[in-house]
Amino acid sequence: MLSACAARGQTDVPRRPRPIESDISVIGGHTVGAVQLVAVGQDRQLDLLGVQYARHSWGGLLGARVDYLAEVIPMLLMHEPAQSAPDSTPLTSARRTVYGADIVPIGCRLMWLGHQRLKPYLQGSGGVVYFTDRVISPEGERLNFTAEFGAGAQMTLTDRLGLRAGYSLFHVSNGDRGRRNPGLDTNMIYVAAVFELRPKARR
Repeated sequence: MLSACAARGQTDVPRRPRPIESDISVIGGHTVGAVQLVAVGQDRQLDLLGVQYARHSWGGLLGARVDYLAEVIPMLLMHEPAQSAPDSTPLTSARRTVYGADIVPIGCRLMWLGHQRLKPYLQGSGGVVYFTDRVISPEGERLNFTAEFGAGAQMTLTDRLGLRAGYSLFHVSNGDRGRRNPGLDTNMIYVAAVFELRPKARR
């Protein structure tokens, strides 16, 4: 009888959910305003839609889980003046949209409170974007570099599904490869649907 009670007590102990090993996110973002920290471009907005992969690869730092990040952004739209001076100053009120695609192979995320429902994080990443036309300046380049640094929070909704929202300072620059490189620093607000991948339970 004692053994039966012990067995019943063992089954009543709630199991701790298996840790998240990696996640895949579908991200949508929009920029609001230029901040001109290291770049001078203004009156331009970006819209993006992409997929991000994150994997717990690098242990811990400052109490946070350290993840490797990579992104593929097949749609990065630059909304800008139809005509601009070489320094990016608008010459008309007419607008145009230039299509681009961004590959982001390098990124890092620090996520705290990994076992909690709401998890704050910091992240940074860098990539390469190709636009179908010169952007920011008529003397710029189609091939540019991107970098972003920001923070946000991720909420776990179910054992597999989460929601993320955050802010990033999003930078676009041709790295002085063109005759002009005014660059663009802008505020990116984004949301993402997160599909959390956990290791299989051992038998």
